[in-house]
Amino acid sequence: LYMNNAVKVILASTKEINKHPRDFERLVYEIDRLYENYSQFDLVFFHDANGKMIYSNPTNPQAMTNYTYTDRDYFQQVMQKGEVYISRMYMSRVLKIPHFVVAAPILDENKQIIGVLGVGIPQANIYNVAQDFKKPFNGGIRIIDPAGALMADPDRNLNNEVILVENYRININGVD
Repeated sequence: LYMNNAVKVILASTKEINKHPRDFERLVYEIDRLYENYSQFDLVFFHDANGKMIYSNPTNPQAMTNYTYTDRDYFQQVMQKGEVYISRMYMSRVLKIPHFVVAAPILDENKQIIGVLGVGIPQANIYNVAQDFKKPFNGGIRIIDPAGALMADPDRNLNNEVILVENYRININGVD
């Protein structure tokens, strides 16, 4: 539900941005609006079709200057398929913390993809959702992304760590 909500929000934003293709002021306004009004997003950004970060909130000039994002699964999937995509967990180049990216295409007047709008969802938020969900019962919830990264664990505070779980099996103190 948490991720589905993020998908709905980004789709609404891209729909609004796509009404005014190539209007950079509108794009900046929408990025800032998303960042200021949706506390579940730790980062909102736009990459052009070459993977260069053009604008983000918050901003990190080093991340904008030193990197392209063509290596990220969300960038590749959005550019290839032209639809919203939820990434695996990444160590953010802008914020230096683990997060997911929900990304969607930005289109020009000919419906060609000119870039990617993305929102970052921090690992800590996923943990908090799991903690809220488990209140009705006395068990624990572990959440692992499709790439095998542990995002939430009831037995430890991951504190912005990226822990990979081999073969989707969790081994704590020698016990699976």
